[in-house]
Formats: sequence, C-alpha cells, structure tokens
Amino acid sequence: MEYKRILWETAKGDIDLYIGMHRSSEKKVADRIEVATSGLTFEEARALKDAYTQIREQLTEGQDVPRLTVAIEPLDSISWRTSGVKHHGVLLVAEKGLNLLVPQFSSHGFAEELYTEVLSRWMDRAIGLLRENPFGLPQIRVKLMDFGRLELIESRKRLSGVVIGAPHGSFDEHTAEMVKRISYGSGLAAVIAKGFTPTEAGGWRINVNRPTEKMFPSEDLELHSRRARQVYNVFKELVLEASAGDLELYVDIHQYNTDNKIQVATVGISRAEAKIIKKLYDEIRNRILLTDSNTPAVTLLIEPLDAIEIGAWAAKAEGILGLAKKSLHFELPGHKILITPDVREVYLRILADLFKEALPFLVDRKN
Repeated sequence: MEYKRILWETAKGDIDLYIGMHRSSEKKVADRIEVATSGLTFEEARALKDAYTQIREQLTEGQDVPRLTVAIEPLDSISWRTSGVKHHGVLLVAEKGLNLLVPQFSSHGFAEELYTEVLSRWMDRAIGLLRENPFGLPQIRVKLMDFGRLELIESRKRLSGVVIGAPHGSFDEHTAEMVKRISYGSGLAAVIAKGFTPTEAGGWRINVNRPTEKMFPSEDLELHSRRARQVYNVFKELVLEASAGDLELYVDIHQYNTDNKIQVATVGISRAEAKIIKKLYDEIRNRILLTDSNTPAVTLLIEPLDAIEIGAWAAKAEGILGLAKKSLHFELPGHKILITPDVREVYLRILADLFKEALPFLVDRKN
C-alpha cells in the first residue's frame, strides 16, 4: 500500500501508464522476457511485440548474444504467476501497465548491457504507442475507482445490443481474462471489473453487478451501501454504453467450486431458446473435444429448461440482469473449467463459439 501511495504522489493523481521491471529469481537461463499487462488490447500487445522484435534485431545484428523473445499478455500466455499484482497490486491502479520479468543471463557483461539498451528503447516506443496510439488501434476505456477498476471493450465487429461482463473479475479467479479473450474471439463488447474484493474493500466484496456488498467469509445477507451503489451505477452505465443502443442481451460470467456443471440462470429466455442454447453447447463442446481426451466434458444446465442451484436472484431482482431484454448468468465450475491454462483455453473456444452461434436465435437483428 505504501508503494502505491508513493506512485500516486509521484504521478500527481491517476497513473496513466506504469512500467515495472523484475529480474527472474530462477537460476536457469530463460530464452524470453514475460510481460504482465493491464488495460491493453490484443492489437496493442501485438504492436508492442513487433516493436520489441524490430529493436532487438537492430541492436543484436552481428552480435554473439542470445535472441530473447518476448511474451506479452493478452496476446501470449506467460508462466509468471501475476494474479496478485494484476488484481490487487500496481497493475490494478494504473490505467495501462506493463510489468516485465527479465531472465537471468548466463554471464554478466556485454549481453546484459545490450538488452538494457534494447529495453530502454522499447520502453520509449511503448510510451508513444500506448499514449498517442499513432496506428489508431482498438483501446480499452478504463475507469479507475477507489476500490478497483472497470474496463470497457467495444465490439470489434460493431455488434450493438449485446454485452458480456465479468463483474467479479478478480474475486472469481480467471473470469476477467476469460471474458477479455471471449470478447476478442466473438467480437462482443465487454465490461470487466477488477478489484472490489475483501482485499481492497476492508473484508467486504462489493458485488458490482448489483448495489450491495457482503463480508467474506460470512453467511450474512448482502447489505446496501453508498459505495456499492456508486460502483454498480458506473458498471451499469458502462454496460449500456458498450451496448451502443438498446441492450438486447447481457451475459454475466462467474465461477464457483461447489459442483461440476455449468449453471446458467436466465431472464427473458424461453424454454425453446434454452433448448437451442443447450443443443448448440453440446454440439460445439463435442466437436472441439473430439480430438482432446484430456479435457473434461462439462454438462450445461440452463433455466427454464433445467433446475439449477445458483439462480442469481439478487442480480435479477435489483441488478444488471434486469436491464436487458434477455440475460444469461453463467456460473463456471472452477475445478473443472478454470483449473489449468490448457483447459481454460479449450473452454474459451467453446464459449466464444457458443455465443457467436446462439446470437442469431436470441437477438432480432431486424429491429
């Protein structure tokens, strides 16, 4: 907390861009630099990666030094565990952020000096790319708040009326990253919340998708509060803005660990539409898993076709699910779908394809 206070004082307010650097503690020599990020689109990550490669090639040409590659989120997967810094640390409070993990060199000297120059020039280029956006790349709109951040990703396919959300993007682990990737793969607009957990809110989770908060761990009822109402109002405004018109369909993504099925609570979905969604899901899942015997085939249950345990009643009664003509509230079994990067990647594809294929049956494009 003291470090963040110093950063705010140094920036004299909100932090537009933060760049941090760490040296790997691993003794073995790695062949790449890993970059954890916040507030970056896939296109911005690609531009940064291309800029790094160009600078590295210029400075290492003809030199007997390793050619370190760069892996940068969200474009690439990284092995560095960065959940704490991304969801509770400095990347949470900076509008855009890069946190670099630089590998050990086999020996100090010329190679290290050369890559110091590579990274110095790359950071200069990164500042221009991210702050000035000379190529007109898609960018994420970030709203920094006292207890977390909200991110709006516009539809890359200019699809109006449909938004996918991750209101518990930090508390429901991996859902922020999952929604960001589903948005990219499906072309849907997205609104993602990070923070607002007991870590930031003094032992309480601000629910974001409704104007309440709850203490964890506790079985007590949710309480209304001024800060919860403020956060919900901003989240609601961003969802409506992301819709770019009447909100026809809203999709909420969550995770839980008490069952082994995907549970989908709904608003405005008929039995016939639920049957279509369930049939599409089964077909897409079976098709994608046909050559992947290591990934579990998770069953989907959906209202009003099936009985489910997690009905999202609070979000239906006074929250985000009541805003759209139709809403889907997905609860993903964490120990089945989110447990490893490989399994998450498979179900990312399944869900992205599901939303793309189900959309024509749920949204009337004639209006």
